[in-house]
Amino acid sequence: MNDTTRQDERRRSPRYRPNRQLLACDMRDGEPLGSIVNLSASGFMLVGPHPLESGERLPLEQPQAVPGERYVRLEARCVWCAPSSFTNAYGAGFEIIKMSDVDQARLQSWLQAAAIDEGVRPAS
Repeated sequence: MNDTTRQDERRRSPRYRPNRQLLACDMRDGEPLGSIVNLSASGFMLVGPHPLESGERLPLEQPQAVPGERYVRLEARCVWCAPSSFTNAYGAGFEIIKMSDVDQARLQSWLQAAAIDEGVRPAS
């Protein structure tokens, strides 16, 4: 079994790429941490200008994925962070560890729409 297979087996939910830029912001100071490049019900990957510590827990706000809805607020744990191989940015994978029922429903609604929207493709 190769590393890619093991990583795919650890994923609990299908991942989707947003069809527009979504910034994740630190709720403690409002500063953007990076752009979300794929998203699932259990986590997301973002690309940002600064490295993040693996294991770090962050309260985050993700902008509305569905027009007319408010931000989705959640707490996430950084699972990994590594320098990008094609830019001077850093990629980081996050596991969602805490989210209100209302925010979970908003995220699920967007993910369901993403599954059938031609503008959002399943991530490979």
